[in-house]
Amino acid sequence: MKKLLSIGAVIAIGSIVYFTYPPKKITAQKQEERRTQSSSRKIFLGPRKNVAKKSKVPDLKIDGCDNLKNNLERIDFNLDTTDWLAQLDADHLANCKNEKFSARIASIKSKCLTGTPTEDCGIELVFLRSLIRTDGIVDGEDKETLADLILGQFTDKEPDFGKLEHYTSKLLDLDPSGRAVQKLWAMSKLLSNEELSQLPPNLKEEIQSRVDPDLLDDEQMLGLGLILENGVNPEKIEGALRQRLENLKPSSQLHEALGWSLWMQNRREEARAELSKALQLNPNDPFLKEMAQKITSPTADVNSYQGRLSLGVEVEELFN
Repeated sequence: MKKLLSIGAVIAIGSIVYFTYPPKKITAQKQEERRTQSSSRKIFLGPRKNVAKKSKVPDLKIDGCDNLKNNLERIDFNLDTTDWLAQLDADHLANCKNEKFSARIASIKSKCLTGTPTEDCGIELVFLRSLIRTDGIVDGEDKETLADLILGQFTDKEPDFGKLEHYTSKLLDLDPSGRAVQKLWAMSKLLSNEELSQLPPNLKEEIQSRVDPDLLDDEQMLGLGLILENGVNPEKIEGALRQRLENLKPSSQLHEALGWSLWMQNRREEARAELSKALQLNPNDPFLKEMAQKITSPTADVNSYQGRLSLGVEVEELFN
């Protein structure tokens, strides 16, 4: 079973983490929505205040990416899109020949430089800047570098959660009371396990020792609590969710997850009913709409229903 996070606004990175990999466009859209809610909200710090030691910064002149790196560092993503997009030099994109960045550069050209910029144009640029900043860096020297390293992990199609745990653990040592850091560390600690249905016996205690109790009780951390208590066990998760629905106000999140647990038990009509309830409570959620289409198909199989597992991570919080 594939495992995810998704942050986006960057991400922003937001993040919703799924039982299985979610479509990236949903994450990007969510992050963009958060970004446009307030023009004054900081999404990213822009040019870095602390630059990594020269000995650990890759030599980008070899592949023609040095000018692009400098160009991206000058862009302040807190400005309006038209303001920072005007600072982007398309020639620098074309001259960068590093294969690690080629897919991201192609995406930027498509989403930023062809007609009207799409919603996730800024996200693509911030991801590229993070990739360039962290390329060749083995370990971080400060919180900002570590945050970049963490962000870089989410640019991969299949993030290395073991490596992510290593970085988040160091970041938590630097900022043990940071709520965003606690969330991200707990997520990586959970997802770095190869088998989510059989978690290490001391994992729950370890997470509880480093994450504030109020965060663990937060509704946005629903998925973390469910898996720590039940593993990825549809029958146990169903029971836990039904108990929550008896004691809490119904939410699309609860009904969506309950639908997933029923679908995985081959109780398809019940699952469709729960997903319908989730859509009634959140009718504009594009992911829910997509799931509804998938599971009504005659060819729908057990993996058709991709239930989101919220772990409350918004990576953009690391930069505010």
